[in-house]
Amino acid sequence: PDVDPLEEGCPDTPPEFYEPCDEDGLECAYGEECCPGGTECYNTTFANCMNGEFLVAYQAIECAICPDTPPDFSDPCTDKEVGLVCEYGEVCCETTGECVNTTQAICTDENSFVIIEVDIDCPENDDPLEGPV
Repeated sequence: PDVDPLEEGCPDTPPEFYEPCDEDGLECAYGEECCPGGTECYNTTFANCMNGEFLVAYQAIECAICPDTPPDFSDPCTDKEVGLVCEYGEVCCETTGECVNTTQAICTDENSFVIIEVDIDCPENDDPLEGPV
């Protein structure tokens, strides 16, 4: 749920189960956790005031994780992974130390990966090296 943890009437810290409260229907959220990349953040603790007592619920967060190896074009991905951008194939220029991931896999709304590949353009007399320098 999209709940403001600082809603008027909410305690500053998560209440304990059955802790007294004054406003039935009050919803409070606490414990924001963000997935890697910081694009998705979620609250992990919710407190609802019912019949003068807080009922507390905890939610586990499952973040989408990039596959260990690059997926192929049109490989399936899940609803949870939509928008996930995975980077692979780091290549570095020897003299500049600049490093670029040469492959991106992006999970689309159609629940499949699209693949973007780029070439690294190192300065003259500089050969790209596989992996970090």
